[in-house]
Amino acid sequence: MLAESDYPDQEAFADAAYVGEKIDTTLKERGFLPMICEKGYRNKPLTDEQKAMNKVKSSVRCRVEHVFGAMKMRMGNEIEVSNREISFAFAVQ
Repeated sequence: MLAESDYPDQEAFADAAYVGEKIDTTLKERGFLPMICEKGYRNKPLTDEQKAMNKVKSSVRCRVEHVFGAMKMRMGNEIEVSNREISFAFAVQ
């Protein structure tokens, strides 16, 4: 039985690099709804519905990454972790 989540109904946004059942399971166990972009494969392109959802997911993730980019510009080399690592760290904690 899973413990009650500290983040009920929260969404975790990520790009297609984080595709996988392990990541989905970890996020769901912690109470997050995985909002990870889907990717197409050879001879199995994305449907129009998947493309539309990827656009929604990417637009949210883009806004978050712009904030981290601005922080990195202001702080210079004091931030050594990439935006992707920071975003994933917040999602999986």
